[in-house]
Amino acid sequence: MAKVYDIHTGMEVEQEPKMPDLECSICKSEFSIEEEGGTAGYFGMILASFCPFCLSSIVHMVEQLKGDYGEEE
Repeated sequence: MAKVYDIHTGMEVEQEPKMPDLECSICKSEFSIEEEGGTAGYFGMILASFCPFCLSSIVHMVEQLKGDYGEEE
């Protein structure tokens, strides 16, 4: 793990920095991955982040397109 320093004091910070709130690429709402869930990553070179609601909607859509929606194993 890397050491983190406060840029104002030059002192080493003991706690890990909190991940900043993200903005959903679809609905533009702010969300926290740590507190609410969701995901963030890259499509090629483009950063994309999805709030929990939009992520579950994307997963649901993919299940429907694959034809697996509502089927029991």
